[in-house]
Amino acid sequence: QESRKENFAFVEKDVLFIGLHLVDGIKKKNFGDDHEIIEESLFLDAKNFTNDQMNLSADASALVIFSHAKNHKHFYEFYKGLKEDFTNMMPNRSALFVHVGKKHFKISREDNITVVHLNTDSKDMLCTEFLIDVRENDPFMINLPDPDKLNP
Repeated sequence: QESRKENFAFVEKDVLFIGLHLVDGIKKKNFGDDHEIIEESLFLDAKNFTNDQMNLSADASALVIFSHAKNHKHFYEFYKGLKEDFTNMMPNRSALFVHVGKKHFKISREDNITVVHLNTDSKDMLCTEFLIDVRENDPFMINLPDPDKLNP
């Protein structure tokens, strides 16, 4: 992406991979006497970039998105929109959203979308392994680190 060099996209073995750097996605801006928190162009750029990539690679069998950001209201709204866009633009396909943030670890599944939140406070969680086989109905397998071997 020209405007955001840290973002990337490529197709490998019929899977569209997208990386999004969403840190500092919102900033306070002054509109006269009113102070509002608004979505900075970072989220709009990421949404447009992701949608462009999904359009260009609409025949890919699966989608994997990696992102890094603080967990806040605007981030969750962004991901909700991303899920809707994926469902509309790449129907009947599977997606894996891997988000690295603070304070929690969570795996959730909704229809054909798997969301994994990794906690940066536990560096060992970043050793999670993701296996992809697009020939399977559920193409994503997630191998977590052995909890007995994790460093707190």
